[in-house]
Amino acid sequence: MLRDRVLDNGKKVQEKVVVTWSEKYAIREKKRRNGALDYASKLTNAELLRQTSKNGTKKYLEMQYLDKATGELKPFSPLITINYNKVSFDEQFDGINVLVSSETQMIDDEIIQNYNQLFKIEDCFRVTKTKFNTRPVYVRLKEHIEAHFLICFLALLIVRILQNKTNWTFSPKKLINAINSARSIELSTGVYKVSANEDLKEIFRLLNIEFDKDLVRYEDLKSFNRSWCTTKQKA
Repeated sequence: MLRDRVLDNGKKVQEKVVVTWSEKYAIREKKRRNGALDYASKLTNAELLRQTSKNGTKKYLEMQYLDKATGELKPFSPLITINYNKVSFDEQFDGINVLVSSETQMIDDEIIQNYNQLFKIEDCFRVTKTKFNTRPVYVRLKEHIEAHFLICFLALLIVRILQNKTNWTFSPKKLINAINSARSIELSTGVYKVSANEDLKEIFRLLNIEFDKDLVRYEDLKSFNRSWCTTKQKA
């Protein structure tokens, strides 16, 4: 459905709202809530309640500071019970997912499909941070910082292209380890011994690259169009 919304700056925009339901998600939410309720049932002691940091559990608890039987006010030892109205309210949303998009002309299935690709974007951030050391940044000049992130982005781009060309057979970690396994050792003038792990050999096969020699001439190594051999050591 379409709806109008007024932004903080007073501008009115139109949005599309798509509501979906998933049985798997509903089961997961029920299981999570039951775990929270099981833990909440043990927090009848005010001191234990103050010590816990699980806010997801606390939201199902209700505290009464007035003893209805005696009329006594108990600020430090309230009566703690489970708020079943809150439980019932949350239950009605089990399995429901609401997507809000500015793409008002896009059909519902396209919006859902695009949303389901969100994990790929998140994975890009994870890969650049863990595999390419995007952060922390150890340079301080603006142009150096921009160069650092450009190199990280290009590395990510190369890895994604390789993953796509190899039918997503390898994870970024395996691809990087495979590329780093390439070695060339000079045995004599102009003659090199090359080696790589099995993953890199499989990548060659998937890319239809024929390079299965153990001994190569420098000219052949130099003209190798993929430049896989990244490390040269003197024998």
